[in-house]
Amino acid sequence: MTGDREKSVMTRIAYLLPGLALAAPLALAQQPLLNADLSFVTTNQSMWGNGPAFQFDYDQFVGLDINPAPVVYGSGSGDTVRVSVPVVGTYSANPYLQFDSDFKVGVQLGASISSGTIDANLDFNVNLAAPERIRRGEGFSLLGSATRLGTSGFATAPASASAYIDGIVEAYFGAYARVEYTQPGILADYDYRFGNRGFTSNNTSNSPYYTLVNINERQEIIGINRNASGVVRYLGGTNLADGDPLYDQVGAGSSVALGPVSVTAGNFNVFSSGALNGNTVSGSGAETLATVALDIDQLLVGSAALGQGIAHDWGAIDYDLGYDIVDVNTTMDINLQQHFDISSDLLVHLLFDKDVLIDGIGTTREYLGLVDAIPEITLFDGQVDVTPTFLVDASLSNATALAFVGSLNTTLLEAHAEIGWDISGNRGSRGYNLGPVYDSSVPLGAGSIDVFSDVFALAGFDAIQGTSFQLTTVPLPPAAWLFASALAGLAARNLRRRSA
Repeated sequence: MTGDREKSVMTRIAYLLPGLALAAPLALAQQPLLNADLSFVTTNQSMWGNGPAFQFDYDQFVGLDINPAPVVYGSGSGDTVRVSVPVVGTYSANPYLQFDSDFKVGVQLGASISSGTIDANLDFNVNLAAPERIRRGEGFSLLGSATRLGTSGFATAPASASAYIDGIVEAYFGAYARVEYTQPGILADYDYRFGNRGFTSNNTSNSPYYTLVNINERQEIIGINRNASGVVRYLGGTNLADGDPLYDQVGAGSSVALGPVSVTAGNFNVFSSGALNGNTVSGSGAETLATVALDIDQLLVGSAALGQGIAHDWGAIDYDLGYDIVDVNTTMDINLQQHFDISSDLLVHLLFDKDVLIDGIGTTREYLGLVDAIPEITLFDGQVDVTPTFLVDASLSNATALAFVGSLNTTLLEAHAEIGWDISGNRGSRGYNLGPVYDSSVPLGAGSIDVFSDVFALAGFDAIQGTSFQLTTVPLPPAAWLFASALAGLAARNLRRRSA
């Protein structure tokens, strides 16, 4: 009899299983809660450490700057001139004179230092989804995903320093004159003023001062990388053929030769930009700081005995003759290289309007963590409103190095001759070359020196609040309750049998 009852219960459970099987896929279905593209932007951050870029500016005048009080004559009662005419009346005139001056002479000192900046934008597509059916009191997974977008990137501006000294001469001298003229009886009164428009009658709208002297001169004495020019420019030009007879300058492109060694200045301003590469935003930049050329055969022998050249220009005729028995020289570029990588994770801060249970945290009303690693959540109420706020956690890697790249050039037995002429506007030239018998160029790589290498937090990104959504719970379906009751009944019956 007992066996028949157990078979009857199992038969009922078998009838319920198909319904439960149909209900199971519904529990796996997901409802979309949020889908948005987010762009996090930061500007003027330092490329050398956490925080904004360092900027220092200095501006100071050193010299004499005086503005004496105006010199005034007239306007007092004792300055009035009166003339009385019998029968007609009294005529009076009250003169007023004012002189103003301003004088400034000296030098203006200025300097500016910037640590170098990086501007970046990190773009994501973010999704949040929850199960189609959320049971009250049962844990569920809030699925989140963050996909990096190809519009992410960065741009850097190099560290820089500049300074200048300017000479200043300013002088101003102005005058103002007025005569108040009064006539007796019905005759009109006049107010004569001497200003920028000359003498006027009863017109107070004109500018009150007439400028007698106005000097305003500012001349650069020396400028070091002024306006990011990359050169040192100084007053006292000696090269009258460079187009600027007042100034000489050294810097980018300038060369200095000392016997067999010559150095050509390059560019210190390294700019770089980056784009999305896998899961990071990467980019590099490089510039040649200087180029060093060395004439090896002249350095070893002590003179140009292994080669000679002569040239002269008489105006109408010029020539260039030369030869090299052995010419061995090397050039070496000193390059400044920078490489940047930005790694980032997208975080979400969830704010619940009612208490929830979060796995590993406990009962709370908020959560902060990775979008794609939200722990299991359990709801205690039928409806819970959620407000998401997104934040980006980014780090910047800066690797700066000096790299040395060059070549060794060898030439054997080479000669050349060239003659040119310019007669009555007829210009021409004729040249001849012999050899070389042997000519070779071998690339040289002297490696690199790490100047700076560090990884630090890239800050300055603002948080972005997403659209709020609602989580709603549903009761367990009747089939599930019946299945649970049947299992409980079987468990209790088996327990009684074992006890008996």
